[in-house]
Parts: sequence; structure tokens; C-alpha cells
Amino acid sequence: MYNVLWAIYGAMDSNGGGYNTVTSVLANLLATGNPVIPINNQTFGPDPAVGYIKAFVALVSVNGGLPILLAGGEGATLTLNP
Repeated sequence: MYNVLWAIYGAMDSNGGGYNTVTSVLANLLATGNPVIPINNQTFGPDPAVGYIKAFVALVSVNGGLPILLAGGEGATLTLNP
């Protein structure tokens, strides 16, 4: 149903930060059949950028369709509706 092409979670600016590649984490989360994606360190941790507000970005194909871009800030919750 869901094909996760790539996903990242983190923060970057001129002073530093960091990010995690979370493609497999998102794929495993969506494989449960639950389309709810909480954007936080518990879901996508460990914290890749301590002291920074993080963002999540992913490219996901639903039911073999064209890929869609998902994005949200730390603390948000995204819900996919196939």
C-alpha cells in the first residue's frame, strides 16, 4: 500500500544541527496499517539535533500512484488518507 522512497528527520543551519535518514523507520510504521505519523524524537530518534526544532520530510507512493511529499514540524502529526 505505501512505498517509502526516502525520509529524513532533523535540523540544519549555519551553526550545525544534524539529521537522521528514517526511510526504514517510516516504512515499518506504515506497514502496520496505521497511517498516523507522529513527528517527534520517540518516533524518529535518537534526537539528531539536540537544542534544535526538527522537521520531517518524506516522499511516499500510495497504492502505486505518483509519489507525494510529506512534511511537518516536530510535534505535529500527519495522517495519510489513501
